[in-house]
Amino acid sequence: MDCGAIAHPALYLNEPPQHGRVCARIESIKIHSMYVGTESQCIGRVVRGVQLIYRPDTGYTGGDGLRYAAQYPSVLRAISVELSVTAYPPAAPSAAPSSMTTPIPQPRQSSGPVPACEELIF
Repeated sequence: MDCGAIAHPALYLNEPPQHGRVCARIESIKIHSMYVGTESQCIGRVVRGVQLIYRPDTGYTGGDGLRYAAQYPSVLRAISVELSVTAYPPAAPSAAPSSMTTPIPQPRQSSGPVPACEELIF
């Protein structure tokens, strides 16, 4: 009745992004819809859940995407995400310094369990 999760689903990265990395962390999230179960009274409520975080490669702008799966006790749900990465305007507080011209190549993230954000160094 309190809409709290018993256990968070395991997340598996089936197709990593080509121009960035993702990780997962436990956060307060607002339920927008229910895929598994009949807890419709929880729609619109804020609960503890899993949030995926995407960070593009340094200097990258353009499209990206990923596919992942959430393993619930009775079903495996596959999810595809398409992203559009845009640059910060010049002199934005989080913009990279203009002296950065060539990003350092990053190894691609591999398929498998989505790492916790604490494990993935951005």
